[in-house]
Amino acid sequence: MKINSAALIYFSPTGTTKKILAAITKGLDISNLKLINLTLPAIRNSEIPEIEEDLVIIGSPVYCSRIPRLIYPALSRLKRSHKPVVLVSVYGNVDNGIALNELYTISEKVGFKIIAAGSFIAEHSFSTDEVPIAKGRPSEVELEKAEEFGRNIKFKLGKIETVKAASLKIPPSKLSLFDRLLPENVTRMLTKTPVVNLDLCSNCGVCAKLCPTAAIDQDTLKVNESKCLRCFSCVKRCNKKARAFVFKKKMLTIPFFKAKNKLKHEPNIYL
Repeated sequence: MKINSAALIYFSPTGTTKKILAAITKGLDISNLKLINLTLPAIRNSEIPEIEEDLVIIGSPVYCSRIPRLIYPALSRLKRSHKPVVLVSVYGNVDNGIALNELYTISEKVGFKIIAAGSFIAEHSFSTDEVPIAKGRPSEVELEKAEEFGRNIKFKLGKIETVKAASLKIPPSKLSLFDRLLPENVTRMLTKTPVVNLDLCSNCGVCAKLCPTAAIDQDTLKVNESKCLRCFSCVKRCNKKARAFVFKKKMLTIPFFKAKNKLKHEPNIYL
């Protein structure tokens, strides 16, 4: 089965999920790509274009052991198709949870045929100099593993004639008791909304333009607490380092994330 084109469907506020998908497509050696970026509200809320490409790759970060709820409607609106799909979840070295299984369930419902899946590690949204959670990841070595994953997908598809022959089941996963007990907006319990230091700010407006929930006022640059996803795209994307966030309940959160950072997780690949 020959693959000449691919559609990349992704949500990537801080750019790490997109980076890993780029490495995978490099391994696939496909230059004919359609990018469907679900990060910004305008794209998520519009009609998703029909997918005519040979292969689909869906990538999402993991928030509190799940994929972000705000991408569910867009993924569910994908046109029914028997295209082969690769599923990718990206987490900050804490817990991949049930994210891949959620992507699997959605993909089956819209008719995709899952042929490969993988969970990869990238710098956590909460990572700071004080609490460096998976700082700098994915490394060059990890990007090479993602590229190798792409080559292996290409090899697998090259050996079969129909998508059905490449279908894949992935192991079921469960939420931990800790995750089941916590509310879905637990990130708001752990961190404050990011604040802006106007003495450092250049008023470039990048933070507002790239906010995935349009939570930042274009004029005042203040963050709407109820809309803020705590993805901290505004913190990571600011070249002037004019934005920062603060942990709540520091006696609990900082030791927890420091402990998680000591355990270096590796990618899980399913082919």
